Amino acid sequence: EKVIEELGPEKVPANFRYQAARDFFRECEAVDTSKVEFEFKEPDFDGLTSYLVDQWSFDKERVARYVERLRNAKNRTKQRPLDSFFGRAKVEIKDSDKFDPTKKKAGAKAGAAAKRKAASAGPAAKRAKA
Repeated sequence: EKVIEELGPEKVPANFRYQAARDFFRECEAVDTSKVEFEFKEPDFDGLTSYLVDQWSFDKERVARYVERLRNAKNRTKQRPLDSFFGRAKVEIKDSDKFDPTKKKAGAKAGAAAKRKAASAGPAAKRAKA
């Protein structure tokens, strides 16, 4: 009742039954979860459609679209368990395939260190080499 006063009567429709809405949330249908047992089996898509459309007035076309999406998702490959991911054997790399920074490739040019060495020798050493 204070909510209606705060909002103002112009924002609440005249035919809004706030008392019925309040009772719906206070006295909703509840199930004792300790007595419920779940069985996982094939979904009953026809039963789901009739339940949503007939009992709860859902739009039949929207329900049909979502049921089709559920069917497609069910047909996709399932996820693998984590232990299959972590249980893989390690791949061994051959010594010949490992990277060796000191090893030069065939036909490689002189590296930066060789160029610096030649530069520090001075112009006379360069002329003697040429």
